[in-house]
Amino acid sequence: PLDAFMADMMREVQQGYGVVVLSGCTRARYAREDFTVIFWILGLLLGNPISQSSFGERLAHVRYTAENPNNRSYRSTRELIPHTDTPDVLGLMCVQGAKSGGLSTSLSALAVHNEILATRPELLAPLYRGYPYHRLGQHLPDQGEMTDYNVPIFSNTDGNVSCMYVRHMMVKAAETSGQPLPADLNEAMDYFDSLTADRRFALEYLLQPGDIFFINNRTAMHSRTEYEDYDEPERKRDLLRLWIDLPVGRRPVAAEMDPYQHPSSGGRGGVAPQRQPAAH
Repeated sequence: PLDAFMADMMREVQQGYGVVVLSGCTRARYAREDFTVIFWILGLLLGNPISQSSFGERLAHVRYTAENPNNRSYRSTRELIPHTDTPDVLGLMCVQGAKSGGLSTSLSALAVHNEILATRPELLAPLYRGYPYHRLGQHLPDQGEMTDYNVPIFSNTDGNVSCMYVRHMMVKAAETSGQPLPADLNEAMDYFDSLTADRRFALEYLLQPGDIFFINNRTAMHSRTEYEDYDEPERKRDLLRLWIDLPVGRRPVAAEMDPYQHPSSGGRGGVAPQRQPAAH
């Protein structure tokens, strides 16, 4: 039964809406430490959990951390605009909710693409062209701090349109290079962002402790509102996160959609671990 359930869920993530939210794994039924085991097992049934940072974390915590020198978004409380992560599938499991805020949104990147095609088709060219990404300190010594290639926002591989979008990584690359972002790309991303704020394309939900969320990073985006934590350490907002590489049935995408591209990263979109990792 579990195999059939997971197969159905993967079909929905890969070929359907691209998003699945599972509920019923409550704190009344399971201890807090059980959540980690349950989530890890589900991740293994879907694919291969891969490294998310230079520390080699395969099961990471999304929570506020005072020491965050590279300004990693998942270690902050700030609002996160709609974006994708780098692997095939993102998994999140809520362990503890915030005092206030932290509302999650998922939306269809393909619907946004088609809306641009219908209303401002001239803006697709810069979105398909893309721009270099800053690796935010997650690069190995033999890699540059920025990609030496453009990471496309949209790409079409074998008839499959896919999306990769983390705007601040492009902005950081432009700042580092001392070159302004191309005007046509800025205009296209501004329109892109305005559409991602359109509720026609989005689903909002507040993850409760035990809720599990899987999303196809190639066809859907996610965001989060700013949140406020409780003062007590044990009540601070905490989500478990998996980056999952799919060895079977993966969506074909352009190699340039991976800003890391290192054999030791563990899979497509992963961050290579380092013995002496960069601060993250």
